[in-house]
Amino acid sequence: MDGQSEREQQQDQLGAYQAGNGIGEREPLAHVRHEAVCQPDAGGHQDHQGRHADPFVNRLEPQQVGGGFPGDCPRQHAQRQNQMAAGPHGRRQQMQQQDDIMHGLPRVIEPRAPNRISCRFGECGAGRQCCKAITDGVQPMPNDRQRDSMLRSAGASWRRRRRGLAPWLLVGLYVAIGLTPLLLAVFRGEPPVDPFRELSSGVVMIGFAMMLLQFLLSGRFRRITGRVGADITILFHQLIAWVILVFVVAHPFLLSAPGLWPNPGEAVATLRGMFGANVLLSGVIAWCLLILLVVMGHWRDRLPMRYEFWRLSHGLGAVVIALASLHHTLSVGGHSGDPWLGGFWIVLTAAAVVSLAHVYVVRPALQLRRPYRLVSNREIGDRIWEIQVEAERGRAIDFAAGQFIWLNLGHSPFSLMEHPFSLSSTPADRPRLAVTVRESGDFTNRIGEIPLGTRAYVDGPYGTFTLARRRGTGVAFFAGGVGLGPIIGLLRELAQERYEGPVYLLYGNRVETQILYRDELEAMRDTLDFRLHLILSEPSADWTGRVGELTPDVIDACLERRFPKDWLYFVCGPVPMMESVEETLLARGVPPRRIVSERFKYS
Repeated sequence: MDGQSEREQQQDQLGAYQAGNGIGEREPLAHVRHEAVCQPDAGGHQDHQGRHADPFVNRLEPQQVGGGFPGDCPRQHAQRQNQMAAGPHGRRQQMQQQDDIMHGLPRVIEPRAPNRISCRFGECGAGRQCCKAITDGVQPMPNDRQRDSMLRSAGASWRRRRRGLAPWLLVGLYVAIGLTPLLLAVFRGEPPVDPFRELSSGVVMIGFAMMLLQFLLSGRFRRITGRVGADITILFHQLIAWVILVFVVAHPFLLSAPGLWPNPGEAVATLRGMFGANVLLSGVIAWCLLILLVVMGHWRDRLPMRYEFWRLSHGLGAVVIALASLHHTLSVGGHSGDPWLGGFWIVLTAAAVVSLAHVYVVRPALQLRRPYRLVSNREIGDRIWEIQVEAERGRAIDFAAGQFIWLNLGHSPFSLMEHPFSLSSTPADRPRLAVTVRESGDFTNRIGEIPLGTRAYVDGPYGTFTLARRRGTGVAFFAGGVGLGPIIGLLRELAQERYEGPVYLLYGNRVETQILYRDELEAMRDTLDFRLHLILSEPSADWTGRVGELTPDVIDACLERRFPKDWLYFVCGPVPMMESVEETLLARGVPPRRIVSERFKYS
């Protein structure tokens, strides 16, 4: 024992207890309390012999062999009854015990009496011998720091550390890499002769570097963009594409600008010569394809093409642009003879292409090792479905409630038939994963026709719409339509964690049939300090709830004009609704860092 760590000793002792009580090898020991035999005291009382709780439920089930929980003596049973009578805010100790049990912490006999003396010391706090713990050598209760560490290892997602670079570091690296070719050209190039030519070269070099960085920032690399969030990353990808387009399109016009005055015809002739020269063909191809790619990406929803075909054309087009631009830069670029600049472009282009190969080749190959199967497919609202997949072998992916995954149903992982959906399940539901899907496209319109047993593949998780590393004395959720998907997962996690602060949900829909998980939401009042506000914009005649939309007046009324700055505010739904809610919260003095939102339209 001397050479063992404290953790190893604890596991050995718990294992001995497991064997001594006849608990199956696969039964979670963390769900077992202690076995105690109440002995007669001086007054002659004798009570129950406790066993263990049901290991397959989130709450402890009372095994009433004398009226109490396992291990309770009469005095402890009376104290427990007082705790239960005190309501949800008076059960802190019980909630903490259940929280530990659910997440895999070793359950030891802990003090319940007012003077904090435990039954494992042979006293119940009344100064008399009444209980005796059968377990020997039980480790003391872990302190807060140890408990946090054990919870992290057991999968409590709200305590997980979010992976990825800090936003300020990510921005700094982006700017530094984007300016590197310009700095190399300045410090290693010839003194500038033609200002328009130098300006044209500088602008297009920055644009080319930014374009190659687009591959890395949109390549699902959680260690790079994990802390920023996929929705912000994609929004940046879309916005910066227009900046790149301006820089690249301006390149030939800046080269021909000196001829505009006094002879504009000379400038036009220069442009025609550039676009017709064979030596500049690779640059012309990249220039034209970039315009087409950005325009198609912006108006994708209006184009008569399937999502999968658009993804394929977008990825292949980006690779062609990168390789053609590299050829143009190294062959006829203004600084093509500089070995340092040439090496920089080769390395950055290679990194861009490798990142794309990682997404479309490496990650699908890894998914083959962890297949899933469709085990549930049910309609839970008007044209809204809940899809559940289960890992065929081993454990499912590790995730935090509120994140999203790329789900591929019935196709090879190397195909482009994967779609992003927010998770509505919690880590406690593994090996099953659940997503909420609204019929809105080529794939989702047929979601209800997919048969059970269909093989599925999952890539993820992604997103920062989670409770991970976030603390608040209260939580307010604002959901619109299928935006409840990730929020129901967060609510379930709060209920499982026995969160004690106030929790509000403002949930807006058009009609009553679109309300999701209504019974479950109503039942959360039993486990949380929960206020549910259902809001309909087109209610039926017998609707008794709120009418309208999530306007500032409705938000004020539902939150009773209270907007504490130490609360967390989660917003998910249609973009106009989210923008309105965020503006209202900011106008009410809520700090921006306390507002967590997710634009669940990925493309």
